[in-house]
Amino acid sequence: MSETQISAGLPQIQIQTDRGNTKSMLAVWREWKLDKLLLKAHNRGALLCGVSAGAICWFETGITDSWASNLNIMDCMVLF
Repeated sequence: MSETQISAGLPQIQIQTDRGNTKSMLAVWREWKLDKLLLKAHNRGALLCGVSAGAICWFETGITDSWASNLNIMDCMVLF
């Protein structure tokens, strides 16, 4: 049995985040300690994915329009 066949039979956790305001989303996650839980899930092999703000949040930094005046680079989750 190949490694691919073995891993295909294992359960996979997927956490998907949607679009929205990156700055607000990350602030709430940090306040509620969800960032720590998401990091644990990532370290245990969970697939973390998303769209727009929900996609850039996983990286070290991201370009966001969370401020109305212009685009800004902001610190994110630092998972990738």
